Amino acid sequence: MLPSCLFADIPIENMASATVARRVAGELAMLLGFSQSRKAEAVLVTSELAYNHVMHHTVHGLIRLSGFYASSIPCLSISSLDHGPGFDPAVCMQHRKNIVGCGLGAGMGTVLRLSDRLDIFSHMARSEMQSPYETIISALLGPDHQANEEIIRIGGSLAILSQSRGGEGWGGGDGVHVQQDGRFTRITIVDSLGLGQGAAEITSRVFAELDRHALFWPPANLLEEVEFALVKTNGAAVHVLLFDHVKGLLSSAGIGNIATLISLDGELIEETDPSGILGHAKWRKITGQEYKVLSGVRVSMHTDGQKRIADLSADFSLSPAVIAQMLFEPLTPQRDDATLVTWQWPEKSTNHYT
Repeated sequence: MLPSCLFADIPIENMASATVARRVAGELAMLLGFSQSRKAEAVLVTSELAYNHVMHHTVHGLIRLSGFYASSIPCLSISSLDHGPGFDPAVCMQHRKNIVGCGLGAGMGTVLRLSDRLDIFSHMARSEMQSPYETIISALLGPDHQANEEIIRIGGSLAILSQSRGGEGWGGGDGVHVQQDGRFTRITIVDSLGLGQGAAEITSRVFAELDRHALFWPPANLLEEVEFALVKTNGAAVHVLLFDHVKGLLSSAGIGNIATLISLDGELIEETDPSGILGHAKWRKITGQEYKVLSGVRVSMHTDGQKRIADLSADFSLSPAVIAQMLFEPLTPQRDDATLVTWQWPEKSTNHYT
């Protein structure tokens, strides 16, 4: 498993930049361990989305590639973003089996067929939503078609975007660790001090410590254990989110500069973690928060390389992938890694259309 996420933003201006997007998608699929056939399909999905920008002359067209692991399953998100001209989703819904008629391009049928999950947002149809993009198309692919149902479920509850300070690739100090079983979901976001390989090794050490502890551990107690695992390192900011699906109980705890915003049953909660880092090599009492979830919850967690988020849509008709694309905005100039995690419950089970 890679110590951090894979990421690339590729502006699409012409056929040459579309070719670059194809090549990078293939490289990321290879790093994620996709089979040769699935790698070829990831390249084809990227190609169709990129060529759509060229053929339809979109404004500020962008292909965003993001690779991550969820419950040890490699996932590749291939997103198409633009500022116009937009499309009529009503036409798309009339052509569900032949999506070429919706104005998104003839290749969209291929994208639909090869993606495990496909979420589409049109600002033209949802003008009440604040969105930096007119159109968002987000395809999620797993390593093979056997993982299809699990990838659909992951995409209905979770999205991860992580851009290293270098602008693309992986190897920084930011990392996200997702663990799930039949009852619990645990999501941990890490911002290790330092740069490059040294910071990535600290993040890997945090991940290894998480794997040693059962999912029922309360986040605050788990962080006390992580404290000692980071002895003789530069340390890290860490935030742990744990959801008990049986009790409907959300537990949260963190130390450091990670921002957490929670939309809980219509109420907006902004958590502030105690300042500092884990890795002081001495015991300290860490406290956390618990929330009873009645109808629904959406959480955004991000490191300090991401612009601070002031609001979080409680509209669960939007998928986590769409919300994440709307919220992701690394600070400029980029002086640190920027990582954003969006998670929600209940998951958005509807696939293929937003």
